[in-house]
Amino acid sequence: MANSGRRERPAETVQVEARRAADPIRNALRTGGMCAVEVGSKRRTLMHDPTIDVPRRPWPWPLRLFQPHPVRYVVYEDVRRVSGHIFVRGQIDQAIGYFLRDVGPEAPVTVQLKGPG
Repeated sequence: MANSGRRERPAETVQVEARRAADPIRNALRTGGMCAVEVGSKRRTLMHDPTIDVPRRPWPWPLRLFQPHPVRYVVYEDVRRVSGHIFVRGQIDQAIGYFLRDVGPEAPVTVQLKGPG
């Protein structure tokens, strides 16, 4: 098995109160990660995975640094997906607001950051 020289960093998972969650969520979405919160019987997730959420036609360098990348919002009830929405990277603050709507300020939000080490 060949070694590519690039090691994958283990996922770092933290729990923060909803009132303090916006910055950790923003950081996770910027580099690749997932966030989850329980609201009643549903689980909301907000995620960006650079290996999956890449544009179909990348813009030429250096413009691709500004190219929008999707952020996926999905709601589950038990294991069944009940709704979802795609936000582009320029809508991260809107996506975070939507993700945290109707969530109490002390509710625990799980933030998982993953990426190369």
